[in-house]
Amino acid sequence: MTHGVEGLLVPPKNSEQLAEALITLINDKTIRQQMGARGKLTALKYDWSNVAQQLLDCYHEALNGSSTQERSPEVETMQVKL
Repeated sequence: MTHGVEGLLVPPKNSEQLAEALITLINDKTIRQQMGARGKLTALKYDWSNVAQQLLDCYHEALNGSSTQERSPEVETMQVKL
């Protein structure tokens, strides 16, 4: 998470800054909505199907030195089952 983009970061055990961050979010609907929307987009990058595909791509590159767009027919038959 990036401070000010997907949310507000505060140092651990700092109740004053936490209170300030919460008040900012409570009082500013636009910021709240923008950060929430950006947070959802960022979270999609970590969806299991995306992570699994990235891992599979890494394996493909290691096995035959190519990306998923350049796979051999043997590797093409491998699929991720969720």
